[in-house]
Amino acid sequence: DNSQKVNLNEIARVAIKYGLKIVVTGAADSLTGTEEINNGLGQARASFIAAYLAECGVKSSAIMVNSYGGIDTYTPNEANRNTVVRLFLE
Repeated sequence: DNSQKVNLNEIARVAIKYGLKIVVTGAADSLTGTEEINNGLGQARASFIAAYLAECGVKSSAIMVNSYGGIDTYTPNEANRNTVVRLFLE
């Protein structure tokens, strides 16, 4: 969603300024798809965000990408289709 670029731009700015590491983790909802498909979706979501952060100037070596696969943590179920970005001081 293009409206999220403002958030990603700010994450990139802060990460670059303070030399932070970034962990990006994607997830899919567990009610649809197989474990293999959901892991792939989670990975694709996280990779998309990581690539955007790299375009903003964050070094690729400072970004780690993970996938939760299929989760059922949130209601409505669509909320389980997400990407989480965490910043870490090394």
